[in-house]
Parts: sequence; structure tokens; C-alpha cells
Amino acid sequence: SDASDNETHTLRKFDHGIWYTIHLKVSSEKIEAWIDGEQAIDFPISGKQLSVRSEVSLSKPFGICSWRTTSALRNIHLKE
Repeated sequence: SDASDNETHTLRKFDHGIWYTIHLKVSSEKIEAWIDGEQAIDFPISGKQLSVRSEVSLSKPFGICSWRTTSALRNIHLKE
């Protein structure tokens, strides 16, 4: 189901004009994310079906998007 209706749904306030450091780690067992060093997501994915909304399907297999706001990106580093 859509993230707004399932266990992954969270709300967080971000201040305008502030750059945040986001670290994302995806493994076969779980998805983890940290915002400015504070863990925000620790979600087990083993045995789960993951999907994306149709609006962002063109970004697969990896994409970054924002919802109902504007955003900017800098210093993106990918590791395999």
C-alpha cells in the first residue's frame, strides 16, 4: 500500500534554508536512514513486497524525490 497508509509513514519538519546530511543504507535485510546522524528509519524488508508510487516509477531503480515541497541536492555519493 501507499506509504501514507502503511507502517513506513512518518512526518518530519525540515527548516527552510538548512542543509541536512542524509545517509541511506539498503541491504537485502533492511532499509536504514539517518538525518544529521540521527537514525530516522530502521525498516526490515525481508519477506516484504516493495513498490513505488506511479508518479515516481520512472526513477527506478534509484531515485530521489520530494512531496509537497521543494528540495535541492548536493554532494551525492554512491557506494556499492
